[in-house]
Amino acid sequence: MLLALLALLAALLAGHLRAPLPWMIGPLLAVVLVGVSGVRVETPAPFCNAGQWVIGTALGLYFTPAVLAADSFLASHAVTLTLPAA
Repeated sequence: MLLALLALLAALLAGHLRAPLPWMIGPLLAVVLVGVSGVRVETPAPFCNAGQWVIGTALGLYFTPAVLAADSFLASHAVTLTLPAA
């Protein structure tokens, strides 16, 4: 419960500071800071699953036919450009 409150406050602060993606960046940074300070951070599995579902859905919304076409073009050229010159 305290972790959720921390995440909410961090999101509000990030929004106030006009950070990009405040509802993701704020809680992420807050939990990282708590975790690296030595406090054990745990989240029940259902909350982790729900969070991953939300993030996956949000990212999936940006995959349009145009994005996939550009990605396949870039991917094929990236492979070609990274091959060592013979």
